[in-house]
Amino acid sequence: MTSKRKNNYDDAKQKRQRRSDDVKITPNVSSADLAFQHPTSNGFQSQANALRMENTCGWGSRDLNAQLMMACSQDNVPVARYLVKAAADPGARDANGWTPLASAVHSHCSQIVHFLLFDAKANCESQFSVHEPSATPEEPSRIHRKWTALMLAARDGNAEAAQSLMHARADVGAHDEEGLTPLMIAGQHGNVEVAKCLVSFGGAVSVRDVSGHTAFDHATINNEFEVARFLLTVRADIDARATSGLTPLMRAAREGNLPAAKFLLASKANLGTPNFVGTRALAHAAQSGRSAMCTLLCEKGADPDARDAEGRTAIMRALEQGELQTIRVLIESKADVNVATSSGRTCLMEAARRGLLQVLSFLLYDEKVLCDSCDAHGRTALMYGAEEGRSTAVWILLQARADPNARTAFGHTALHLGARKGHVTVVGNLLNAKADIDLQSAQGHTGLMLAARHGEIDMAKKLVEASASLEIHTSHGRTALMFAAEHGKAAVARFLVKAHANPLARAKNGKTPLHHAAQHGFASIVTFLLSLPSPFQPDLSLVDNRGRTALRLSLETIARKHSKFGKTRKIMANSSRWNTAHALLSASTSLDNFDVSLVEDVCFIPPARRRRRTERMSNLFEVLEKRVPAIVSQIVFDYDDIWYLSDGLWKLTIGKMRKMSSENPLDGTDPSKSAGKTQKNNNANSCKGFVFCGKRFVLDDNKKSK
Repeated sequence: MTSKRKNNYDDAKQKRQRRSDDVKITPNVSSADLAFQHPTSNGFQSQANALRMENTCGWGSRDLNAQLMMACSQDNVPVARYLVKAAADPGARDANGWTPLASAVHSHCSQIVHFLLFDAKANCESQFSVHEPSATPEEPSRIHRKWTALMLAARDGNAEAAQSLMHARADVGAHDEEGLTPLMIAGQHGNVEVAKCLVSFGGAVSVRDVSGHTAFDHATINNEFEVARFLLTVRADIDARATSGLTPLMRAAREGNLPAAKFLLASKANLGTPNFVGTRALAHAAQSGRSAMCTLLCEKGADPDARDAEGRTAIMRALEQGELQTIRVLIESKADVNVATSSGRTCLMEAARRGLLQVLSFLLYDEKVLCDSCDAHGRTALMYGAEEGRSTAVWILLQARADPNARTAFGHTALHLGARKGHVTVVGNLLNAKADIDLQSAQGHTGLMLAARHGEIDMAKKLVEASASLEIHTSHGRTALMFAAEHGKAAVARFLVKAHANPLARAKNGKTPLHHAAQHGFASIVTFLLSLPSPFQPDLSLVDNRGRTALRLSLETIARKHSKFGKTRKIMANSSRWNTAHALLSASTSLDNFDVSLVEDVCFIPPARRRRRTERMSNLFEVLEKRVPAIVSQIVFDYDDIWYLSDGLWKLTIGKMRKMSSENPLDGTDPSKSAGKTQKNNNANSCKGFVFCGKRFVLDDNKKSK
């Protein structure tokens, strides 16, 4: 270092030390703090003095931006002006993403806002996030993203800043992620002056957010009636429907907001405007249980019998919540209590279905509603209560002399509907009221049959104890035991047999309970029926009207073929179907007429199911080999079926197939020598294998092992 530069450095160091002693500068002191330590008319003694202090403290650009943010929040224009000239960035952001302009708007610093917009040329469209705390501890706080300074001014009610921003050509129609515009935000917070400024600069009152709400909607939701009244003067639509179909009046009625409803009604809101499904404001109030709102709307001329798209009125909406007080208010307003929906359902039926006991008693004894009226399907209130298991409601209706034997369009009674769902107490009440226990529906079903079909063992016991007939049958000859066997209800089937139901009864198609259980693969029921003593044990040789035994039905079910889109595909059975066939084969005394083609169809196994089906098919073939040894050797397999045989079944049948090949070869040679040849080269003259029943079988171990 030269002597001249060293002397200049020493002089500068002494000067800085003297200035530091004069103003008591600490190492990290800020320019804004200095301004307030030495208050003058302009905040600093002079711009040059401020520059010397900047050199003394050695602030970087980042510190300048932080001090600019502080100066903007404290409306200190001289400090902000100096910092901008000292290379502070007017578009810099703090840790929360706010700019100096946003900080000035939030602090209501109008002079700083004017300086930043017109002198510092700050960007008025910079976006940032705003955290809005909840109004109550129960509500979660909200974070608004993509807000601009104009939105912040609209929220805080800073009309001067909003006007400056709009003069600086801020976008009046800008919106955040929720679609909120500055005018909507001003309506939410009741800032009427800001709203007037926004409208005067072209703010549209008909713009909607993502939920379809307008600025007028936001004002009425928050009870900001002064802003709402102003928006009505600039032709805001008072009956505009949001995306949900609700108008401001509907929303106020649903929420029970009486002040908003009164304001809207005084502003000539339409009471008859429906939403997208035809529901009106009175129905919304009734559904929410707002009795005071219902009274107000009825006094203003709302129609209590107006229907929605499903034919429901306000009183039916009130039934959904069980609000008796609301129902009383609607009835006092001349609402028709006997009105029915488009499907014919009345208020009494709805009360019985929901188990609204107070409403039910009120309708029956105070309003004298008829208890035996039916809907479009012939169902009465008693049937609705029985189906839903409302035992007390059923008892009340029976005390009001409801008919327990009334039938639907399909011939079902309340006992049928209750038995099908297993409501024992309901059925007990119906039986005490002299309901016919053996009354049959149009299809011939009794309550016991429906209970057996759905596996309701307690209901079956209740009905049998009440002397329900076990031998009564449908028009097709099916009994309750057959229904239990067909649908796999083993517990019910055992109980009915112990209650002396006939296990040998035959339907009109010739099937016994064993046929039904075997056809649907219910091994537990088949095993139980086969274990019955000799007078009641089913005969396995019995055939139905199509000549099929129980064993044949079981195997046909396993190898059942279904056609879909013109292609035949084989459906593999579950373990219960295999167990059923195994049990029937083990119990069969004669297999003289056994159809080998059934086993051929059973042998097909897709590759994905090989391991799962190997053991079951091996067991089936072991039983066949023990009972009729000639059967396994007589099975004819197609080439594709052999390709999909499981490993276990292949080992079981390969020996017998080799034996057949040696006994009846195509050309007198060993079929194993043909291994390795492809199917394409195995023509009629050169393939090695055997012929059985006019079919050619080619044994190709290499093909199988691939």
